[in-house]
Amino acid sequence: MAGHRQGVIGVTNYGAIDYYGPSFGLPNAICGCGTYWFFGLGTKPATVLVTIGVAEVRLRRFYGEVTPAGRLVDTLAVPAEQDVPLFVSTEPKTTLQALWPWLDPRCDSCRR
Repeated sequence: MAGHRQGVIGVTNYGAIDYYGPSFGLPNAICGCGTYWFFGLGTKPATVLVTIGVAEVRLRRFYGEVTPAGRLVDTLAVPAEQDVPLFVSTEPKTTLQALWPWLDPRCDSCRR
């Protein structure tokens, strides 16, 4: 993904990507969890979304093409994050900027 100006990395937990990613030329993650949601996602169009730990069914609601890209397995991670799916999604049905308010973790009517 390094050098891909249209892509973003979406995660359910941002720590490792933001810590290790820059040394690999990766952008910081976008994440709707907790207070990280307030950082927003910037202005990138996200025509390519690489996700870690996001369910395929959720991605298909917002992207026309969702391709499995493997699994991230880490036995040292917390149990819920020891074996998570990776996807590459393209053909967005809307912009992430339009979708972002619906990912607010405080929004009870926006359940994902």
